[in-house]
Amino acid sequence: MDPHGRGKELEKCNQIANVHSEVAGEGQTAPPDPEVKNFNHFVTFVHKEGHLYELNAEREFPINYGPTTPENFLKVNSTHDKPDNFNENIN
Repeated sequence: MDPHGRGKELEKCNQIANVHSEVAGEGQTAPPDPEVKNFNHFVTFVHKEGHLYELNAEREFPINYGPTTPENFLKVNSTHDKPDNFNENIN
């Protein structure tokens, strides 16, 4: 089964959904209203084997932006276009 198919099967698992709902309320931040569409999703940039990759939860595959090094990784990353509503969190 491909990754998309596995994800669809996991979505059907009520046990996982119930456990998630149970523990999601235990954090320090209030859970979002399930009736409101959430436009946030996971995006990260990684240095892997000499290349800069974007991992974006809305895309099927990683995007290879080309050569980079650990020393210039953040500089190369900052040159890529970002949408107006982009919220960046660097850890």
